[in-house]
Amino acid sequence: MELMRTGSADFHQGSLKPNICLQLFCQLSLIGVKKVDAMRCPYKLFRLCAIPCCLLECRVSLPALPSAKQLLLRPLLALTALFGLCYGLGVDFALSAFWYQLQGHSWTLQHHWLTEDILHRGVRNLNQLLVGAFLLHFLFRFCQQHYRRARGLTAAHWESHRQQAHGRLLLSLTLSLAGIAILKHSLPMDCPWDLQAFGGTQPFTGLFSSWPASRAPNACFPAGHASIGFAWLGLYFFCLQLYPTLAKPALLLSLTLGFGLGLVQQLRGAHFISHDIASAAWCWSMACLCAYWPAWRQRLRPVSLPTSYPQVIQND
Repeated sequence: MELMRTGSADFHQGSLKPNICLQLFCQLSLIGVKKVDAMRCPYKLFRLCAIPCCLLECRVSLPALPSAKQLLLRPLLALTALFGLCYGLGVDFALSAFWYQLQGHSWTLQHHWLTEDILHRGVRNLNQLLVGAFLLHFLFRFCQQHYRRARGLTAAHWESHRQQAHGRLLLSLTLSLAGIAILKHSLPMDCPWDLQAFGGTQPFTGLFSSWPASRAPNACFPAGHASIGFAWLGLYFFCLQLYPTLAKPALLLSLTLGFGLGLVQQLRGAHFISHDIASAAWCWSMACLCAYWPAWRQRLRPVSLPTSYPQVIQND
């Protein structure tokens, strides 16, 4: 009975460990077996259902997110330092010059069927389909949840938490892709194939330099194609809360896609490597913002104080 009281308290706090949960439900099943046996009813089904119910409830105990300092500030500082190294110390031009010379002093892969049709247009269209399908799935589950509430049916805690995680991931995708598109049209910068050093016609104008008024701005910063992979960095937080064992593989997959698609555009002469780093920093910031915003909002919420106090009557 002591285990039952402890387990019940831990269940409400969301900190019940699987082994304790298993012991609790096994004891509950034995108690239930005795009661059902006394009523001469079939009780084997009760015993069989105890352990699956235990495992289902164990999924509600969700791990807490690491500190924002660990997952937000440190990666951003590292990406900022890497951006300064590539942009300020000439790594951008050195790497682009290497790809340019490797292709015979021309951008041979700029209009190649593999890099342009499949790895550029094809991947972009596939990502649009994935985001659209994810949006439809989220809307379907959202309508289903509200329909159940209208019918007076309460959803399980796991379903509600999963729906919130889906919403945060969808918001992270939207802010990442939309933000990159806005930045591309707000920060004029040339692509490598536009520059005189790589067969183009324009002189280099730095990111922090004033853009010539006689020239139309080019939308080459930050990298838009690499953001297709980086936009899914929110999968790390999604899996961290629902499927913790898949969190690191999801993070590795998103980073691989982002830098891999960025490399494709570098081979085509469309971007410098610093453009990809800037996209990674933006998308990671949006993913962290969506993941930590509920906790930050809870901290910033003002404490409500009572407006009236009971009067104390003193007897003379």
